[in-house]
Amino acid sequence: MAVTIDAATVIRVEVIRGTTTLKALIVPSIDERALVQHTELWQLLLTGEGDEGWDWRDLTRRLHKDCDHFSLWIDDVCEGLVIVNTSGKDCEMLSAGSTGLYGCYVEVLCKAPWNRSTVRKRAACERVQTGLVGQWLLWRAAVLSDQLGFQGRIAWHSLLGARDSYKRMGLELEDLGPDDTAQGEPRYELGSAAAKRFIASMADKVYGGYSQPIRGQHG
Repeated sequence: MAVTIDAATVIRVEVIRGTTTLKALIVPSIDERALVQHTELWQLLLTGEGDEGWDWRDLTRRLHKDCDHFSLWIDDVCEGLVIVNTSGKDCEMLSAGSTGLYGCYVEVLCKAPWNRSTVRKRAACERVQTGLVGQWLLWRAAVLSDQLGFQGRIAWHSLLGARDSYKRMGLELEDLGPDDTAQGEPRYELGSAAAKRFIASMADKVYGGYSQPIRGQHG
């Protein structure tokens, strides 16, 4: 029997580390622990990455109105961060079949540096790479969009260095190419039907299930 997950609920999901399956937590906030870990554990490894200059403390402060904040954790280590704009009015869909509809806009999303192939190729990473972190952050955004009445539709701009990572996820993404209004960053969209299939494909990796898409809360 599915259970109802309210705004404050932590969601337990399945991730992969090497050949081992682990449980991770998607927490409905980006708290002080996450911000400190970004500064103390992530920052040194982010040199050369497109997000090396991102100040997440400032981002969480600025992107607060109409936004929900989420972090993904394994034990006491933060593995990923995402901020999702839920206003709808800030995310008109542009891809064929979705034109004129609205969704949730993923303002910023990033995985811990040791979970990125680009970092591991050039830097010594003490921590083992964990898979599915990016998928779970996008899943959380799509589930939130579905609950808000946008049928799972989401859109976001990708850093150029992250483009291959999104393609490897195997999602049915609409790649709209470089966006001149976003400094040439490629724009991606996930339409209603693709979002429904994406959410369903991850369902067996969510512990406890859920009876309806889940509302988050501001971090």
